Order: sequence, then C-alpha cells, then structure tokens
Amino acid sequence: MREIPDGGLLRGAGTRERATFLELFLDLVFVFALTRISLRLIDDFTDGERGAFAGLGQALVLFLALWTVWTLTVWSTSWLDPEAMVVQTVIVITMAAR
Repeated sequence: MREIPDGGLLRGAGTRERATFLELFLDLVFVFALTRISLRLIDDFTDGERGAFAGLGQALVLFLALWTVWTLTVWSTSWLDPEAMVVQTVIVITMAAR
C-alpha cells in the first residue's frame, strides 16, 4: 500500500484520479442489487396475489436506500484516498452489508 504523506485519509494533490479495482467492484455490486430490485418490482406487477402499489412502494424504498448508500460511498471515495487500508475496509464492509 502507498503511504499518505500527511498521515491523513484525504486525497492528496498527487493522488491518482483513476478508479481503483475495489471502487469498480463496488459499482458492480450495486448494479447487481439494482437488478434484483428491478426483478422484484417485475414480479410484484406480474403476480396477481399482492397489490401492485404495495410492491411499488417497497421497491421504491429499497431503491432509495440503495441509491443513498451508493451516493455516500462514491462521495466518500472521491474525497478520501481509496488506497488507504481504512477506506478499503469500509468499502468492503459496505459491500458485505448490502
């Protein structure tokens, strides 16, 4: 791992602007979660047992929760150094908790 010159977690001026493998993998996990929510929504509308609007509300809540977690994760890795071990640990915990 690369050491941060000032000992902090913020990106420095010399930090690479490219996405790391872990950031790209996190995006892949969120795309998978989005497809699962979409499949749930499709199942709710094609299944005649439950009301379609109840399924729509649940899918909307799940989508908003997923969107919030993804947005906060992307924002934090934009400001923090994604190659720092602490930041990588938080990203892995976020993927596992998804």
